[in-house]
Amino acid sequence: YERSFKDGIFYIVTGGGGADLHGFPHVDLNPYSQVRIQEHHHVTLDVDCRAGTVEFNAWDTAGERIDGPVVVADGPPPKEHLYLPLVVR
Repeated sequence: YERSFKDGIFYIVTGGGGADLHGFPHVDLNPYSQVRIQEHHHVTLDVDCRAGTVEFNAWDTAGERIDGPVVVADGPPPKEHLYLPLVVR
């Protein structure tokens, strides 16, 4: 699990669903990293359309929060559609 922040954008790399865990061999390649955790986990994204907020949390297998809450969007909802890019590799 890794959370980075650059130019006002959060970048989340998550992949702790049960396979073997890999370390962070090239930490120097990401100077924007804020949190790195090598642990099995899952993530949640809580969207409140009325309030215009999006909150991100990461949880370990015991249900304990390991990162968050990270407020990704905070404010009144836009008049147009709100698009949240999601990249799955």
